[in-house]
Amino acid sequence: MRCSIPLLLCGAFATAHAEPPDLRWTLTSTVLGLVERNRPDAEVALADGPGLDTKGYLSPRLDDEAVLFYAGAGLDAQVSNWLSAFAAFDTGLMGERDGEWRSNGRPMEDEVRDTWLLRSLGIELLEPDEGRFGLTLGKQRISIGQGLIFDEYALGGEATVSGEVFSATAGAWWPGRGIEPSGWPMLTATARWQPDPFTTLSVYGLWTRLDGERGEQLAHDVVDRRLLARQRELERQIAGLPLAELLLREQAEQALALVDLCVDPNVVLDPWWLGTRLDMLLDGHVIGLGAALGGGGGTIDLDRRHTAECAAREEIVPDRLRDLLDGLLGRFDDREIDLSSFAIDAYWRAHIRDWLYLGAYFVWMSGDDISDDDFDVFLAIAPFLPRPALFFGSGLGSGLAGRAANAAGYEARGVIAPGLTALVVPVDEAEINLSAGPIFSDVENQNGGRRYGDELDVRVAWRPDPRLRLSGEMAALLLGDFFADRAVWWRASLSIDGFLP
Repeated sequence: MRCSIPLLLCGAFATAHAEPPDLRWTLTSTVLGLVERNRPDAEVALADGPGLDTKGYLSPRLDDEAVLFYAGAGLDAQVSNWLSAFAAFDTGLMGERDGEWRSNGRPMEDEVRDTWLLRSLGIELLEPDEGRFGLTLGKQRISIGQGLIFDEYALGGEATVSGEVFSATAGAWWPGRGIEPSGWPMLTATARWQPDPFTTLSVYGLWTRLDGERGEQLAHDVVDRRLLARQRELERQIAGLPLAELLLREQAEQALALVDLCVDPNVVLDPWWLGTRLDMLLDGHVIGLGAALGGGGGTIDLDRRHTAECAAREEIVPDRLRDLLDGLLGRFDDREIDLSSFAIDAYWRAHIRDWLYLGAYFVWMSGDDISDDDFDVFLAIAPFLPRPALFFGSGLGSGLAGRAANAAGYEARGVIAPGLTALVVPVDEAEINLSAGPIFSDVENQNGGRRYGDELDVRVAWRPDPRLRLSGEMAALLLGDFFADRAVWWRASLSIDGFLP
């Protein structure tokens, strides 16, 4: 794949230019600046695969404020009536931390070395007469299930067959920010039926394998969750004894550190997803209904690291912790894991006045406390939904490469998010978008909390010229009883987009 894509690009361009050129192009540039208060740890965005521990992704760092920047440019070119090409570069979300410039949560030089700051590059071939057959190759942003399963940059290709009302697409994509494929691909298939311009029904499926680096984070999280569950059982037994509780917490931290240092968790999962979506325009009402099921299974195994550092660490920990480690290794000897989950995404919008649209949305992603070997959490690959901007990572930053790969909700507890929206068009070429609603977990946490918080988003966009768009956004999430700290996580953003020609 690393060699074939450049060769295909060169061959396609050479063939296209053997005919009289019909070059049409569009250049898009974006500059984004934002200030974020009590922001989460951005380093979790570096995860190579999905995980269950989303603390760093959702848990605010109190009194932490950052000024971040983003700049990017993309080019779309229609080379001939059957060939088009695309490319996009961006800096990632940059900011200074501890005297070091970072991009997408890691040192800038690492981001440049691993990605070349190249987000997309590829070609699209289309049958010139009727456009019934198409082929796309390269690296680009793709979406599976309208973002329920995957919405990120990936390397690969897909083929499409289209008819008057029906189309089908099949592809193979390697997710990741790098410029080379690694691990197992995502095998995707989508069928669409469009009986009229106002109705689209789609059915899609995806299969992949999570192992190696892409499964390592998930395996660590499963083991850590088992240890934490055991710790909470002991805490309930000694409730009301402060000194005993303090000692238990210290030993639990030692146990987690010992596992991270001296245990190699290996996981092999074969997850699959099946979903459907209906989008309609009916008497001035825009309606969207989507649902997906997740399933599959695999095994998890733990191997002890026989290093001098591990041996020294095990000598100084209490006997109880060594016994806990030995028991953990025995319990996770090729242990079976079953996946079973669901997700629902629905929205509605109505045209009330010439200048006013009102709507509502509802998102439900199943969650789990990971107390047994049946995973009911909706474990997507890299999900993205255009719902509450902070919680779901959307808004003006929706095009950023490097969004966190995560399970549904915080600590995989799931998400239930109803809300209301409004679109106001005060003058031509200007609009105001508002969104508000509570966000709950599907499964309560160990303290009985279920309310992640309440989020309010306001976004203003103005296009004074066809070549320029100015956008501003303010989003705030008032944390609820799911979190110990009742802080306000907020973000203010300003974006400038240019278009040529």
